[in-house]
Amino acid sequence: MHTPTEKQRIAALVRQILRRNRLSVVAVVGRMAGHGVDLSEDQFENRFTLRVDRRPHIAPAELLALLHALTERLPAARRCSANEAVDLALLSGLPSLLPQIQPLFPPAEFAAALQRCPSPDLTPPNALNPPLKLQPIPRPLTAMIGRDADQADVIRLLSCGRLLTLTGPGGCGKTRLALHTAGASAHAFPDGVAFVALADIAEPALVLPTLAHALSIPAAPEQPWPQVLVAAIAERRMLLVLDNFEQVVAAAPALSALLNACPNLQALVTSRVTLRISGEQQFVVPPLGLPPLDSPPPSHELAQYPAVALFCERARASSPGFALDVANAADVAALCVALDGMPLAIELAAARVRQFAPAQLHAYLLGERGRLDLALLTGGARDLPPRQHTLRATLDWSYQLLDLDSQALFAHMAVFSGGYTAEALAAVVAAQPERPALPFDALAALLDHHMIFAAAYAEEPMRYRMLATVREYALERLAECGDLADIQRRHARYYLSLAEQAASHLRGANQAIWFRQLEAEQPNMRAALEWLLGQAEAELALHLCAALELFWYWGGHIDEGVTWLRRVLAQRVALSPRALAKGIDALAGLEWARGYPHEAERLAHESLALWRELGDSQGIAETLNTLGLAAESLGDFMRSITWHQESLALRRQIGDLPMIVVALNNLGDAEFAAGPAWYNQALERFQESLTINHQIGNQRGIADTLNSMGCVLLLQGDYAQATTCLCDSLRTFQQFGNKLRIAYALEYLADIALAHGQAARAARLCATAASLRTALRVQPPPMAIPAIISRNDAIGRLLDHAVLAAEWATGMSLTLDQAITYALDVAGV
Repeated sequence: MHTPTEKQRIAALVRQILRRNRLSVVAVVGRMAGHGVDLSEDQFENRFTLRVDRRPHIAPAELLALLHALTERLPAARRCSANEAVDLALLSGLPSLLPQIQPLFPPAEFAAALQRCPSPDLTPPNALNPPLKLQPIPRPLTAMIGRDADQADVIRLLSCGRLLTLTGPGGCGKTRLALHTAGASAHAFPDGVAFVALADIAEPALVLPTLAHALSIPAAPEQPWPQVLVAAIAERRMLLVLDNFEQVVAAAPALSALLNACPNLQALVTSRVTLRISGEQQFVVPPLGLPPLDSPPPSHELAQYPAVALFCERARASSPGFALDVANAADVAALCVALDGMPLAIELAAARVRQFAPAQLHAYLLGERGRLDLALLTGGARDLPPRQHTLRATLDWSYQLLDLDSQALFAHMAVFSGGYTAEALAAVVAAQPERPALPFDALAALLDHHMIFAAAYAEEPMRYRMLATVREYALERLAECGDLADIQRRHARYYLSLAEQAASHLRGANQAIWFRQLEAEQPNMRAALEWLLGQAEAELALHLCAALELFWYWGGHIDEGVTWLRRVLAQRVALSPRALAKGIDALAGLEWARGYPHEAERLAHESLALWRELGDSQGIAETLNTLGLAAESLGDFMRSITWHQESLALRRQIGDLPMIVVALNNLGDAEFAAGPAWYNQALERFQESLTINHQIGNQRGIADTLNSMGCVLLLQGDYAQATTCLCDSLRTFQQFGNKLRIAYALEYLADIALAHGQAARAARLCATAASLRTALRVQPPPMAIPAIISRNDAIGRLLDHAVLAAEWATGMSLTLDQAITYALDVAGV
């Protein structure tokens, strides 16, 4: 407790500082809250400015927060002085806070304030030790871009611990971030900040002598370096910035011992691998922020993305006339994305604008195969270390730090495209394919060295991935080791097996899980198809396409499926009759799905002839189904019904429940399209389909059936039941990301909105449906076009042109989730 006299002096000091800075109590309380102390105005005044007779206790955290509030971001001439801060600490009975107060003031000012104090316990820190002669922190000549948030995080972590390691792959900007952080934090270390470059030493035993040299600490006769350093640093409050620790990581225990012996010493380390010592905090330096390529922002907003901003600044340094504009914005964005937002790679690419326009640079960088050309990423600044003159040199440095097993695994991993699971890794790169096992130690080393990254989402398995630049380097290593063909063969066969396994589950109870897995594995499926076609393995490529057909249809990848199938069928002489029939029918189905029923019908007839020659009932049933879909789209509903009836009869004979559901749904759709006289018959088909779908747990089949039922009920005028069916189907389609089916459901809900006089809502829903089809590059089937025209005409008659334009623009701009939320809200469910 403080006496009234002490409280009066505290109050007088605080009021004096507040008046000098024109600060209100409200402002100071707000500033203190930023340092973790929440006081009301009354509590503040009771402690620091008024009511001195009450003798309150001032907590250490409260005084420290007050001094921060009275010094930070205030003019030097008016802020709280070191003399005032020391007086407040002593009057509050808190001399133990002086070491924590010291970093708020210049060392000389604080030392002078302490010398005014009579107590022998308040000797200025290190008064008996002369200052160390430290080299100035290197100051980069170029600005740090896009790292403000990262720097704030690093400063926060430094305040929470004494050892922080900045990790990440080569070229991600660890050193620059460390230097800028050290400069911004220098005021917190009264005894200085020392930068120690370790890149030029390879022996861990040289780390401490190198550190001593950087601190101008001479060797002492018959004393080991740890003892010399501890004696010289002792109680000093200083920061060591140790750059490029990865190749001397065996010296980490020596650093730990030094930190333990020097209680006020802190270390900020940059390393491509963590040190793995007690008390270490880790901050992984991320790539720079990238723009989205699927919905790119306008060119004038593109420079707000850090990766693009860095490219533009370095490009202007190389070619002063460079400017980001509408003509080059897309190529600059694509370049930054192709380089994964890695600063060194972006800087090396940007330097090439002296020679190439961004469009040329993008084309040369990716090459004809769409693979990065590392040879273009050269020409780093001459004042940078040699390992940063080219991207390949940077990656060489990291690769040489790995042991032989890790180097081999790293090269083999290059066969994967995108991410991959531990199961895939074990199956493809195992030394003994008959007994696949994961090389755990090598995998851990690659993760530690940031040559690969790992991430898990929700309950999905952990997935590993390489940056594109790192993968290109790994592919070079794989080609050198002579295992390329064998590894690619294993990769293709593994993903063929996975696709066939997934296809068998896509109509069952776990379909959502398998669908998500296929979505995640798309890059690997594409790589497998590319390799199989390049090896003239058309039969295996066709099997993979057939396994992916349903996924392509449901997932909205119809154009891609058509492209792959046409490439495979171009090698038809290498296909067996059964594979050829299957491939032609699969292509027919996708051509129908993207709105080309004439082509679908032509292909389906060709496939049917092959199946009939083979006497394959399953194949005949599938192709009859395709013919029924094409006939319906062409408006020949009776012929469509006939085809579907034949297909259903065959499928009942085979007893394949998932395919019986398909036949029932498609027959019901054809009967519905045939007119009102067939509506009740169609509903009976859908009801039987719904029963079987529930029996086998086919959620997507349930959604398809409910969507069709909703459409029939809509035309029968049962809007309430139609709304329930359509909204239930919409929720399921959302889970699977089936944009094509979502478009149909939105249009049917628009019809219900029109029936209730809600033309503006109908317009917005129709615009979203049109936007989805445009994104998928899918034409509405011919039979749907009259309904679309009629619907849009009705909306146009009911809405003023300006209102219609506004609602249509809003609908076109909605994301998928926003559109579905709006549709469900409109429906009131």
